[in-house]
Amino acid sequence: QSRTACTRGNIFAMAENDGTPLPIIVRVGEEEATLEGPPPDTMLELEEKTRHALGYGAGAKFCFKWIDEEEDMIMLGSDEELKESLSSVSKSQRKLVFVGEISGDTSKVAPHAPPVQEDLDADHAVEYDGEVEGWILLKKRQDKESMSMASSVISSVSEQERQAEKESQEVAAAEEKFQQLEQDQKLAARLADEMEQAEKAQLQEQENMARKMEELLRIQDEQGEGEQSAEAKDEQEEREAPCKQQASKQNEDDFRNSIDEKTWTQILQLSEMGFGEDYPMLLKVLENHHVPSLYLAVTFAPLD
Repeated sequence: QSRTACTRGNIFAMAENDGTPLPIIVRVGEEEATLEGPPPDTMLELEEKTRHALGYGAGAKFCFKWIDEEEDMIMLGSDEELKESLSSVSKSQRKLVFVGEISGDTSKVAPHAPPVQEDLDADHAVEYDGEVEGWILLKKRQDKESMSMASSVISSVSEQERQAEKESQEVAAAEEKFQQLEQDQKLAARLADEMEQAEKAQLQEQENMARKMEELLRIQDEQGEGEQSAEAKDEQEEREAPCKQQASKQNEDDFRNSIDEKTWTQILQLSEMGFGEDYPMLLKVLENHHVPSLYLAVTFAPLD
């Protein structure tokens, strides 16, 4: 029947003739190890020692054969056959070899490390079976792990510094954006105030122009009233009207030809808006106050 085990160490069998301890060796595939301690009494113990010697886990199973002095391979299937193999070893063989076939879980497990010594020297290592080289390798691995841990700590600190720098940059960018927003708000408020002041100034100018035109019209009305006469004068004027109209028409044509088209259009607009037909007077108003054509349709309106 098949059994499995894996181990590392020295196991010594007592030769039947003189009791000299002989090494017990296990071979599994291309692996070979010497079993430590006293010879196994049972197949289960042989399996356990083999697992430990070769570094396999508890899931590994073995079946064993042993090699006699004639180099024949004999199957082991019971504890009695194991004891028989141990008692049959002769001194001439110099060793007892078990050949195992593994099944089940064939994965390896990490070996148990001996206690770590801070101060390593050859004398101290002798206390642990003289494995000086093994202690040196252990010390190197420990140093490597310490360096790896230090590197990890440095990397963590560097990452924290990068994160802190990134957060600082984000805060600075936010502050700069806030300052720019404040400047934009102040600029917008200043522009709005300037526009309001310009609008007020424009309205004030229009009001002043309207008052001036109103005063001119009032003066015109007073002059018109003073020039009116009695009924006789009216009749005289009525009789003289055709002549006056003809003369007025002639004067109007002469006056029209003496000014440019744009000025004449402005005068006609004032006249149509109720400011009278005294074109020379309206021309003086335009010249004195430099009234632009834009205001004619907005500012001046006929008086009731």
